[in-house]
Amino acid sequence: DEARRTLDQLRRSTGWKVALETFQKAKEAGESWTLPIKSIDINKGKMEVEIAGQAIELDLRASAFENSSRYYKEYRELAEKAVGARKALEETERELEALRAGAPEVEIAPPPKRRKPKWFERHRWFISSDGLLVIGGRDAQGNAEIVEKHMEPTDLYLHAEIIGAPHVIIKSTGKEIPETTLIEAAEFAAMHSRAWREGLGTLDVYWAKPEQVSKKAPSGTYLPKGSYIIQGKKNLLKVPVRAAVGVMTIDGENVVVCGPKSAVQKHSKVFVEIYPGSTKKSELAHQIQIKFKIEGIEVPVDEIERALPPGTGEIRQ
Repeated sequence: DEARRTLDQLRRSTGWKVALETFQKAKEAGESWTLPIKSIDINKGKMEVEIAGQAIELDLRASAFENSSRYYKEYRELAEKAVGARKALEETERELEALRAGAPEVEIAPPPKRRKPKWFERHRWFISSDGLLVIGGRDAQGNAEIVEKHMEPTDLYLHAEIIGAPHVIIKSTGKEIPETTLIEAAEFAAMHSRAWREGLGTLDVYWAKPEQVSKKAPSGTYLPKGSYIIQGKKNLLKVPVRAAVGVMTIDGENVVVCGPKSAVQKHSKVFVEIYPGSTKKSELAHQIQIKFKIEGIEVPVDEIERALPPGTGEIRQ
């Protein structure tokens, strides 16, 4: 109260301007009455003081009793609100406890288990219009595995006439392989070859019987891992370089597949046609994902990107 009283006396005798100048000099000199005062705002008629480490705003136009009465009133109102809030919280807790006592226990279902991928999903693959599995290697190791582990006497082997192409086999399961499947497998071999990256429109693909595929290099030559030679006649097919990306169901789950349009269209809920182009693979995958979402199909974008042919591409309407 001494600070407020002294400041009020200065104001009455000299006016605010001189009073503030006197206060500032006294503050710099360390006079005791100025120590609690932190700041003065004559425009608002307020003074900020520090009491017991707490900043308190006082009204310069009010007495010490009036200021303390105002703060006491505010404190009492807050205390009453706190009591009311505490009572409401206690009542809510009692109601919740009553609900818990009468409610049946809720069992939280474990997250659904993801299906185990089929063996062929580690490779490039699609299901032909005739229902036959066609697989191709992703790299040299995959190519070797497909030919040496999965190719059987009744299957057919295909390879594009270009350096940088997967080894492809049609799994016949002992049945005669229709021409439609043969042509689709040839398109599959072309789309996943370097021809896609180079933007070619068509490509020659040959097919041969398993017994024609050999690892034995001619005398004095060497075959790299995953490379083979064809003994005897190669049967050539000229096919377009294009693809379709779709979503089919395997064991109740959506699975992305990339292959010839005729095959993908038959087995998929939805599909998008793509061609060699200039759109980055990641962006192309996002565009395809959006088209799937429009049709109500949700699949991860990374699964779409993994299924795409090598290099850039584009969607054509």
